[in-house]
Amino acid sequence: HQLMQVDGKLPDITKAEKLRLHNNNGAPIEQENVVERLLVNGLVQKKLKLSQMQGQGQTKTDIDEQQDKMEQENEVTLTKQITNEERLKRITEMLQGLTERYEGEYSNDLEENLIRRQPDFSNALAKTEIRASLRAKMIDWVIEVFGNYPDTTSHNTFFVAVHVLDLYFKNYKGRRLKDGDVHLVGIAAMLIATKYEDIMQISLRDFVDKVGHKKFTAEQIKEKEWEILGALNYNVAFPTAFQLFEKIMYKNFQQDNTDGYSEIKSSAIYLLKMLYLDVKFLNIQPYVIATSVLCYTIKTYFFGIIEQLSQNNRQRQVIAEQENIPVSYTHLTLPTIYSVQISVVAVSLKKK
Repeated sequence: HQLMQVDGKLPDITKAEKLRLHNNNGAPIEQENVVERLLVNGLVQKKLKLSQMQGQGQTKTDIDEQQDKMEQENEVTLTKQITNEERLKRITEMLQGLTERYEGEYSNDLEENLIRRQPDFSNALAKTEIRASLRAKMIDWVIEVFGNYPDTTSHNTFFVAVHVLDLYFKNYKGRRLKDGDVHLVGIAAMLIATKYEDIMQISLRDFVDKVGHKKFTAEQIKEKEWEILGALNYNVAFPTAFQLFEKIMYKNFQQDNTDGYSEIKSSAIYLLKMLYLDVKFLNIQPYVIATSVLCYTIKTYFFGIIEQLSQNNRQRQVIAEQENIPVSYTHLTLPTIYSVQISVVAVSLKKK
């Protein structure tokens, strides 16, 4: 009854076809391939239709034409009834295509745009009477302040604050800034950075009470904030050294989650922050600094591994000599993939 009898008789369907369609209980077989089931169902329906036509006395030519038509309709039905696995495969291929298109068409354009828009911090203190040592103390204090808000601030918040600070020193056209101005300027720069970068910004009340220890009022901080933004022409949407560093990391390593990758990245970010304590590095483009830091960190990391292997080999050799047993040495070379990455980054730096 499930195969629809024609004139009280089953159509001419083989036993194998019946078994492929249903199990002994008459229920569809669960593990049967979906597309294969559709093909068999189409075959059943076609034979039913042909049996009906033969019973109506139609000619062989009419039956052949109808058979061709039904085959075409069957193909259309199969095309429409795509399985979830096929949809997922198509979506995956589409996303892969978009990624390749991004890497091929947009990635380089984005990198060039970031490099073109990077700020110029050279001679930032030339028009001021601020000591370089005091600026370094301020940068160190900024690290400490943001370190007290690890859940709401990011690495980029720090770099935005430092860049705002140096651009203000460079572009301010009023009286010559002195050492006594640095404290308030630093607080206002951090306020601007957390407003711009963080989802949950550090409150103005915290800057008055906890950060500034009530040395400056809220009005003084807001007035200095307005003054800094005016000197920067209200543009704080510039690429930071950290954003350039992340772009280089992604371009060369994508989303690596290994311990080595994490250690290299965290060490490089720490070094990048430390470099901005020294005023001399303000005369170097942030992209060059970020690339150089990455190259140095990779080499240092793997040369450290090699040194550790060398120590292990020396220890094994001493033990072997004492016990008079043969010893095999660990082959000491830079891992090929990372040595290649060093070359890639170095070539990228040379081009820029």
